Amino acid sequence: MKVLSIDLDYIFPMQPNNFGFADKCDEYENVLDILEDTDVIKHPLERWKHINRVSNYRYQDFSYDIGNLKYIKYLYLTALQKCDDVEFGYEHDNILYKLRDCCDIELINVDTHDDVINTDGGPVREEPIGSCDHGNWIAWLSCNNKLKSLYQITGKIHEGKQPFIKSMLNCDYEITEKKPLFKDVVFDYIFVCLSPFNTPLQYWNLFEKIIHTYEQFHSKVYDRSALSRKFEIDYRYEFLHQCPNDREQVSVPWL
Repeated sequence: MKVLSIDLDYIFPMQPNNFGFADKCDEYENVLDILEDTDVIKHPLERWKHINRVSNYRYQDFSYDIGNLKYIKYLYLTALQKCDDVEFGYEHDNILYKLRDCCDIELINVDTHDDVINTDGGPVREEPIGSCDHGNWIAWLSCNNKLKSLYQITGKIHEGKQPFIKSMLNCDYEITEKKPLFKDVVFDYIFVCLSPFNTPLQYWNLFEKIIHTYEQFHSKVYDRSALSRKFEIDYRYEFLHQCPNDREQVSVPWL
């Protein structure tokens, strides 16, 4: 199964001096420090407003990488010509609503982050109970023997993390900062996510434009109610719906 996954934060490579105003901030060394500090804010809108409140940075000044934008536009439009199984999500872990039931996945992931060890949820474990979120969903696929290969396209390779990332994967793995075109690849499934915690809020409208492009291209109406799902939450609690045979239960008098 060939899968193309695109995270819109790829066009916002959040590196220290990318925005040209690193000297404007007294409290933080660079924008990465601010984003790390605001990770505790779990509402994306408030997170971006908090940047304005606590620093001399303004989220309105954050711009995108035009080369990366053109690249994902090319990949997306090219893939759409041969694939109509397309889904969207606010967070990247929502791809698992589809992929959790798949196997032999050949994943091409376009993303600023590795999504293997970039996690808030702790270590990944195999099913049925484990931690899974937008930052480690690829590790989840690997731990559950879903991945055949991973081709990671990123803006910057962090060499120090690569040995550990490779140790977390049991599949063929390649990472690059180049922009391969995949002209002859026919994808079975396409997924695009917004990542509102990493995509500045003034650019969230791009996500809607991408969905609308799919609707025009395939003459379909996308069910936007599915965007509000969160796999991390559903996965965390779904085991409660099952009979806890593997846990010691205490009988409590009721009726």
